[in-house]
Amino acid sequence: MGGLWDYFRSSRLWRALRRVTLFRSCLYFLIELRRTWMSPATVDSDFERASDPWNYETNPLELDRFRRQLALLTSVGEDFGRTLEIGCAEGRFTESLEPLSGELVVLDLSIVALERAKARKMWGTNVSFGQADLRLDPIGRDFDLIVVAGVLEYFPKGNTLRQVIKKLAAALAPGGCLLVESTRAAQPAEEAWWWPMMPRGRRINELAGREASLREVASDVTADFCMTLYRKRP
Repeated sequence: MGGLWDYFRSSRLWRALRRVTLFRSCLYFLIELRRTWMSPATVDSDFERASDPWNYETNPLELDRFRRQLALLTSVGEDFGRTLEIGCAEGRFTESLEPLSGELVVLDLSIVALERAKARKMWGTNVSFGQADLRLDPIGRDFDLIVVAGVLEYFPKGNTLRQVIKKLAAALAPGGCLLVESTRAAQPAEEAWWWPMMPRGRRINELAGREASLREVASDVTADFCMTLYRKRP
């Protein structure tokens, strides 16, 4: 068997397979690297090209993600006084957060997305919208719930992602909850050679779980999504 394995490893087929694997890995790397360059202008251009550019309204996977996020939040059996949603896009999940929240602050990097979210429906007086860059801008404090879904994959690991997670934890009131959701559509990225530079999927949630001030309350992991609900220690 050893001789056969050695022969296979020296064959053209083995070399071709290795090249394909390396190509896929490098392709994922370049695709994911683009995420870390996102700016307000870049995000605005995505929304200007089309309404609902990520098919949040019709894609069964996205609709399932929203259902699972809501189920995770309702599983704790409480309403939330002050809620912060970061990365609202056009407000699809914001609609679900409104009845759970005494006050709902909604932020996004894109002005275009925010304008569409505002026009989505007649929002209650407890809902406010604002443009903010999570890396640079203040986000407020003493929130009972912060929802950050499909956002943290836009940050490299290093100090940036760790600082963002600490910033989110600091913005929670004692006992407040943080919902972190990461897409696992490109699961090979979770194990790629470059994942320590740009963690994806469950790796992001693992980093959030290392924040000393947070403890895990509940989680839901599928082949497509990884979502975890944390509570800030008193």
